[in-house]
Amino acid sequence: MVRFRLLAVIGAVCLSAARPACALDPATSISQYSHTVWRAGDGLPDNFVQALLQTKDGYLWIGTAEGLVRFDGLQFTVFDTRNTPALRHNSVVALCELRNGALWVGTSGGGVTTYENGRFTGALTTSNGLPNNYVRSIYETRDGSVWITAHGGGLVKINGGRILTYTVKDGLPSDSLRLVYEDRRGTLWVGADEDGLCSFRNGRFRCFGRQNGLTSNQIRAMHEDRAGRLWVGTRAGGLLLFDGARFRLHRPPGHSSNLAVRTILEDSDGNLWIGTEGAGLYRLQKGRFDAFTARQGLPHSFVRSIAEDQDGNLWVGTRGGLCRLRDRRVETWTTSEGLLNDNVRAIFEDKDGVVWIGNTSGVNRLVKGRLLPVRLSPEWSRDVVRAIAQSRGGTIWIGADTGLFSWRGGHVRRFPGDLKGPPPRVRALLEDRQGRLWVGAEDGLFVVEGPEAAEYSRVAGLPPGSINAIAAGRDGSLWFGCEGGLASYSGGAFRIYTSR
Repeated sequence: MVRFRLLAVIGAVCLSAARPACALDPATSISQYSHTVWRAGDGLPDNFVQALLQTKDGYLWIGTAEGLVRFDGLQFTVFDTRNTPALRHNSVVALCELRNGALWVGTSGGGVTTYENGRFTGALTTSNGLPNNYVRSIYETRDGSVWITAHGGGLVKINGGRILTYTVKDGLPSDSLRLVYEDRRGTLWVGADEDGLCSFRNGRFRCFGRQNGLTSNQIRAMHEDRAGRLWVGTRAGGLLLFDGARFRLHRPPGHSSNLAVRTILEDSDGNLWIGTEGAGLYRLQKGRFDAFTARQGLPHSFVRSIAEDQDGNLWVGTRGGLCRLRDRRVETWTTSEGLLNDNVRAIFEDKDGVVWIGNTSGVNRLVKGRLLPVRLSPEWSRDVVRAIAQSRGGTIWIGADTGLFSWRGGHVRRFPGDLKGPPPRVRALLEDRQGRLWVGAEDGLFVVEGPEAAEYSRVAGLPPGSINAIAAGRDGSLWFGCEGGLASYSGGAFRIYTSR
């Protein structure tokens, strides 16, 4: 059975105190994590994942728009109104495991259903004390009280079987509330649908609004980080940090202040993960934002819930399915990490351990995990690089559709410098034992006679057409993959092999 740890799915679940054995490597870009996606065709009843929670017995519970799901790592078990009469509605929007082990399931239209000792029991609805059946969040505070927000129903407190409801008459900014959160000082924070944020302490509410720096009154997420700072996510005002008096905006580069934040999680390394409505998933690490969107493999850019399991994997609930992010030994670099183009044509490691990557827009150097661009010519977008080699003197040779280039000491030079006529469209490169550079091109074979050579020499004796590959034998012979067959070169003579 899989065992997960939920850190924070604000407005939908409770917090757990266990720590994962190994978190996601914070030095790795999000797009380099291995990701697995589950959708309706894989066992989920619906693609819209609205809540995630790991219970103490190790199961992952998933609230969807079409039922409640229990996942044991291999199989999804679906509970809905057809097979579970105690569940009054299929749209599960909130999950909370109480300290006594009972699971409370909040639905959008059917109130709250409880699951305890392997059985679903009675429901809490308008018929027995709930002001509204459209639940938004369920939260248990340290004193054992359970707090529920329901659409238009105010703030409900349940303690010892007694139900107490707070409304605008008691100081709330609105009866339409979204979520509840308790900080380490015991202050209860209440986020409204469209009327800002308030704190509740010693029986009194204190309201915060735009006059306190809120960029939006539509509160959707809250989390207090390990440093004791309160982060607030809003639907139209981005991510805010509360300094005790005012809220300060934190936003990813390129985004306006109206970023819609839906959920906030702090992982075991102290990184903040921010789920948004339409802009995907962000990780905030030491002041730097890193994004993961549908383009990189997220099933949908609307992120509703996030959880971290005991192995450090991250689970993300979206409108398009469930996604798991985990570390992997295979690393991937794309344009998101700085690659000039994702269409890679050549890879070469030089004597210093630098990896050269030829692609359809030029060359990148991978140095200590960083991708550095190498522009070959002013028309770099046409520099389709297909071959890279290094001379014994350390010069890097780069073969492209726009000709042959050398790189040394950070300087790029076209070869030859006084090129007359169209350059060869290079396909393959190899330096032999004598220090000669063999250049396979679309229109034949060329050789550069040593490091001081100023021009090419065309080599005769091969089949017509493109020279696509060059390799050296242990005996010093050279082999050429030609459009018209295979050729070997030894003792100053060519030998041709064809299918005829």
